[in-house]
Amino acid sequence: MNDARSASADADPKSAWHVVMSQPRFPAAARRLAANMLQACDEDQRFCAVSKDAGHYVAAMSAAYLHGAGGLTLARLKTICAASGFLSAGRARSLLQFLVHLGYLQASQAQGRALSYLPTALFLAAWQRHLQLALLAAAVLEPSLQSLCDGLDQPPIFAAFLGIQATRLYTLTQSPDPVPGLREAFLHPRAGTQILWLLAVAGEHDQPFPTAAPVRLKLSRIAARFHVTHVHVRRVLQHAESLGLLEYDGHGSAQLSGIGRDTIRLHFAFQLAELAASGADTLRALAGVAQTRASRDA
Repeated sequence: MNDARSASADADPKSAWHVVMSQPRFPAAARRLAANMLQACDEDQRFCAVSKDAGHYVAAMSAAYLHGAGGLTLARLKTICAASGFLSAGRARSLLQFLVHLGYLQASQAQGRALSYLPTALFLAAWQRHLQLALLAAAVLEPSLQSLCDGLDQPPIFAAFLGIQATRLYTLTQSPDPVPGLREAFLHPRAGTQILWLLAVAGEHDQPFPTAAPVRLKLSRIAARFHVTHVHVRRVLQHAESLGLLEYDGHGSAQLSGIGRDTIRLHFAFQLAELAASGADTLRALAGVAQTRASRDA
């Protein structure tokens, strides 16, 4: 078993992130993760809409998670979203309606009960595809995750992974932010996450991650791809510059600073370490279920 999986069981998750960064295949895995998320956006405009910022993404992930953990209601979504620290309880209401508008959720009213919501087949398929693409990137570091990727289209496996991943991520949100400035610069602004992926994917897989070279960003093309204005894209880059994460020349070229590169490196190491840990925990849980069934049937 390689270091990436060994780190997943470490009591201190931050040590797991640093172990991941030390892996020779980390640059390839990090760029693969960014590229795969951009691919998911290009394949599905609805997913592109929910990955525009951390608030939309956390609301969607929470909706998928709550469906398999007792049911999705507005009250439960408000509670879990507010606890994450990425959005307020008030914003959870508007994002729930946004997911209904997208065709990702549908209302279900049982007699005498509070209004609940059910994920549509469209939503479940999109989220399964998103998680599969993310795990494929983590499999660059931990090849055993390939079997989980292959089985993620099976509802019990999908539900098991989603529950474990969401539980781990919600627990981690109670800890201090390991990448200060990244939320403000890229995770909260509309399309900021997607601009971050474009910066991360630049460079060759065998080169240090992220690249220290200038990255060409055609603002009009980015704006059309992610359904924002080119003025908004420029503002995101300028704000990231004001936070010291990059230098933007005003003509479509951005170069990450040392702090910016360190911040993005840690952000992707965190994501990959958590994918590997969640995947390893899921495989162990599934193996335990299979063993229990075999013992019962013997």
